Amino acid sequence: EVRQATQNRMDAIISVAYVFAGLSFATTAFLAYATYGNMVEPDLLKGYPQDFVAVQLTRFFFAVLATISYPLQVHPSRASIMALWSLAAGPAHLQGPRAERRRFWVITAVWVPLSFLVAVTVTDLGIVLGIVGATGST
Repeated sequence: EVRQATQNRMDAIISVAYVFAGLSFATTAFLAYATYGNMVEPDLLKGYPQDFVAVQLTRFFFAVLATISYPLQVHPSRASIMALWSLAAGPAHLQGPRAERRRFWVITAVWVPLSFLVAVTVTDLGIVLGIVGATGST
């Protein structure tokens, strides 16, 4: 518990936590790269024997994680696209009562098939994760 939780004290605590987390991640990444270099494949599970039950279970749980996290990724991206559309074409509420709902469904109708297309055509998940990580995943 923080005594006298003023705005400045809370900002300082948050800043220290961010710096500590960033340094921890950077140190881990540097030491891992210094140890293994480019020898680590993007799909870490390919480095393990494929007939182990633990590896198969891990693959299954990664698939479940990807399936469950899809809505969590789509929601903010759709909200961002709707905000950009509002900047380009004006706020939807000024164009009629159904305009915002129509925009929502148009974006969803385009976004879901596009994401399905990416899912069935990309053979290396490392590429997708690299793009997501580089562009600031949630």
